[in-house]
Amino acid sequence: MLLPIEFRPTGYDEKKHAPHMRILNPENGSSIVGEAGDNIGRGNRTSIYFKDESAFYEHPAAIDAALSQTSNCKIDVSTPNGPGNPFHAKKMSGKMSVFTFHWRDDPRKDQAWYDKQVRTLDSVIVAQEIDINYEASSTNSFIPGDLVDAAMRNGAGDVAANGAIKIGVDPARFGDDKSAIVIRRGRVVLSIVEYQGLDTMDLAERVDAAAKAYPAGSIGQIAVDTIGIGAGVADRLRMLYPDKHDKDGNVIKKSIVQDVNSALRVDDGRNYNLRAQIWESFLDWLGQQPCSLPNDTDLKSELCSLRYLFKGSLRLMESKEDAKRRGIKSPNKADALMLTFAYPCAEVVVVVRKHGAKRRVFDRGMGR
Repeated sequence: MLLPIEFRPTGYDEKKHAPHMRILNPENGSSIVGEAGDNIGRGNRTSIYFKDESAFYEHPAAIDAALSQTSNCKIDVSTPNGPGNPFHAKKMSGKMSVFTFHWRDDPRKDQAWYDKQVRTLDSVIVAQEIDINYEASSTNSFIPGDLVDAAMRNGAGDVAANGAIKIGVDPARFGDDKSAIVIRRGRVVLSIVEYQGLDTMDLAERVDAAAKAYPAGSIGQIAVDTIGIGAGVADRLRMLYPDKHDKDGNVIKKSIVQDVNSALRVDDGRNYNLRAQIWESFLDWLGQQPCSLPNDTDLKSELCSLRYLFKGSLRLMESKEDAKRRGIKSPNKADALMLTFAYPCAEVVVVVRKHGAKRRVFDRGMGR
């Protein structure tokens, strides 16, 4: 036992008072207990609970629930494991006291020690174990944190906003999930809002109100995630923004409402489905600075926390369900933003009369 003898309680016997994962204090009856598993602490009462390496728990939400009534003092201790997990969310929330111990605070370490770590260790390990860098401490996050930071440093007035306005709508599916509406014009994301507890009709009305806040004709597209309940939102919006017809009944402009089924397979040789393809489009957009994102810590966490994998040789983005299973909050804002990169704006259909016959010409409208 490494505890100095002057700190050991009266009558302490290591063989008797230090059984497996438990240290007993014979002087006052208190104890230090070690636990593991998703139900740690459930049903117990403790003065203080230390959660070691809590950024790496497989089911962090279950553990937080189990400990919710165990103690009034719970301390999470960990090195970073990327953004978006509950440990990162607690650290960034501003609601909890944070103590950071950096290697520079250790008198035994100097710049020569750090330089040696950089030379001998993998960059991800250095970021995670030494630099306390949340964005660089995950090996398979798709969106780099430094690109998001650069875009968030640009205000909406610092970047020219050109082209049609596109609105992305990610309807809430269940439980504590939230609906999100994102408005983007070219290189500038103008606004991001979330709503909770709205039904499909209410959400459609909120989208309509957001669209009408801009000059008539400036909205080029309203892109709606139509997997699940989003189909009802899109149908209601199409009633508000229908196709336009000429006097002969020909469609001269399609509705600005665009259904987006992100599970659709694509054939671009790189991505497995539309979801992966539009995240790639966003990454390209983000990499072509300057661009502007709202300075929103939740948005940054959502953008940088999702991982990617491969199915065969094709990229596949982590699903919301898989992300939530490892403790990542639902990326509602990020997914609403991605919808604005799914398709070009609505086609304009020009009916041309030539020698008494009608010919239809399709104009793809404004791009992504």
